[in-house]
Amino acid sequence: MSDHGDDVRMRFRHEARTILNHVVGFGELLAQDSLADDDPDTVAVFHAIGNAAIALRQPVLEYIGSVMEGAVPSLTLKRQVYDRIYDLVSLVQVARRDIPANHQALKDVHKVHEATNALADLFEEADSLDDTMNEHPALSRMLAPTEHQHLAGRMLVVDDEPFNREILARFLERQGHVVCQAANGRDAFAILSEAPFDIVLLDVMM
Repeated sequence: MSDHGDDVRMRFRHEARTILNHVVGFGELLAQDSLADDDPDTVAVFHAIGNAAIALRQPVLEYIGSVMEGAVPSLTLKRQVYDRIYDLVSLVQVARRDIPANHQALKDVHKVHEATNALADLFEEADSLDDTMNEHPALSRMLAPTEHQHLAGRMLVVDDEPFNREILARFLERQGHVVCQAANGRDAFAILSEAPFDIVLLDVMM
């Protein structure tokens, strides 16, 4: 195993753990600070964000551990990580929609959102490691097409939250699907009138 491959894994571990600590740290602070709020709905959503941030810790650490051991993280584990990210982003979206814009704790919601975004981007950046794949076969196999990619289809993702659209579209594209995005119903109908799709993934709140 090359020193360069070791450096790649060490850098990945450092960055992933640092960003994960930001997600969990701000999530826990948000949950704790919300306890003094008079609105039980506000307390509930902020506490849920804190719990979702903590729930993200274990699968991410397991993923990092697999990479550090030179193993290929299982598809189940990768889905777990993304599912936890989606859960957290959905709760952030609820907070930004339902909590008054002048609420002091919203700044921490924004920090959780930024850190979650950065964590998702870090996992996606594995696509850019082409120059290390020969020296790092675990990453090469991790990024290789899966046996399910022959089921690829055309998908339309409709969501008014840009980050939700982005992360879902990128995840689906990595599975071999062709993905288009729409920010609202008007755009979605316009796209549907121009091309056929196998499935539309629509934000439940829309």
